[in-house]
Amino acid sequence: MERETVKRLFMQHYARMQRVARTLLYDVQESEDVCQDIFESLLRGESDT
Repeated sequence: MERETVKRLFMQHYARMQRVARTLLYDVQESEDVCQDIFESLLRGESDT
């Protein structure tokens, strides 16, 4: 995925993703790490689909 596309997705969805992750994980740091890992994977072109 192109860097600009990932940047746009990050800006649009990071806060919401982080809130959902925090609700599921009950840990602020862990939820931030998970969300960052997702966007890092997108930048690398890693995808399970």
